[in-house]
Amino acid sequence: MNEDLFTPEDRRVLAAYRNPAKDMGRATRLSIQYLVGAGVFIALAVAYDEPLFALVTYGTFVVLSGSL
Repeated sequence: MNEDLFTPEDRRVLAAYRNPAKDMGRATRLSIQYLVGAGVFIALAVAYDEPLFALVTYGTFVVLSGSL
């Protein structure tokens, strides 16, 4: 590949994917953040007996599943 074809922004984005261990940590951290957020809405749904809060959790999992 000719490095001259890439802009500095392109090179910065590519550099983020060169270290698999770092990528796995980032993916794990993001998954935990989604789970915590979903857990908050499930707790709200149970505590306030409001089932609509569960829709946010369902939407979170749909988005997470679609991005994998």
